[in-house]
Amino acid sequence: MTRKWSINRRFVAAALLLALLAAPTGLWAAITTFDDVVPPFSGLGPWVIAQDELRIGITSDGRVEVDAGSVVNSSAAEVYLGWGPATTGTVLITGGSQWTTLNTMSIGAHGVGALRVEDKGELTTVAGWIGGYDPFGPGEPLAS
Repeated sequence: MTRKWSINRRFVAAALLLALLAAPTGLWAAITTFDDVVPPFSGLGPWVIAQDELRIGITSDGRVEVDAGSVVNSSAAEVYLGWGPATTGTVLITGGSQWTTLNTMSIGAHGVGALRVEDKGELTTVAGWIGGYDPFGPGEPLAS
């Protein structure tokens, strides 16, 4: 009996592994931050940003990738891409992922901002700025 139980346990473990590998991509959703992003996040979604601001590219370049059906909710946060005057802030929303902010998104706030929404990705925002504003510099959006 003991031997039969261990064989069944191995079978169940193998079946679970196969089921996970065959699962829809939504189970493998990912949100990843690179370099200069405050507040940072890395792991499985959803990402709910409770702070007042999300800054991407403050003193050096920063990047956020939202992939494979992930969800970002920065409802109260103002989002800045390219916050610092000599930095680039990049956001990529792809693979059916969604980013919702009920505040403003500034692309190229004081530096360079790059926003890419592709492959059924969605961005919803109440208001947005393209190009920067003084006192730090003119800002520059990158379109793609």
